[in-house]
Amino acid sequence: MICPACREDLVFLELEGVELDLCLQCRGLWFDAEELEALFARAGSPGGGVALEQKLLALPREKSAAKRLCPRCDRKLVVVRAAAQPQPVPIDLCPREHGLWFDAHELEAVLAAAQPSDDPALALVRAQLVHYARPAE
Repeated sequence: MICPACREDLVFLELEGVELDLCLQCRGLWFDAEELEALFARAGSPGGGVALEQKLLALPREKSAAKRLCPRCDRKLVVVRAAAQPQPVPIDLCPREHGLWFDAHELEAVLAAAQPSDDPALALVRAQLVHYARPAE
């Protein structure tokens, strides 16, 4: 698959038995439909990923100024603005709901705003994902 942001090849990343797609160039992450749900469930928090994914899919959609394409169907991605601090974070999603694209640091901001910080399973998922989504130093 090809990165929607920088057009480099995505590599497979397995976390908790769930296969995600990572761009080594820009550090973005692609989640196929229901991969957030599977990842949270395997970390011991069933429903955490479902709730987050449903919230993102229910947000008003905007046309994207960037020409980002879904790695699955090559349709132009749309943007939703997820709650985060200090300001909402633009998340790219496939209009056919094949998946979600998080640029580097976007996932960290969305998870911090959407999930309770005292849940050990969610803290584990957050720590693992944030590690891979940070730009290489």
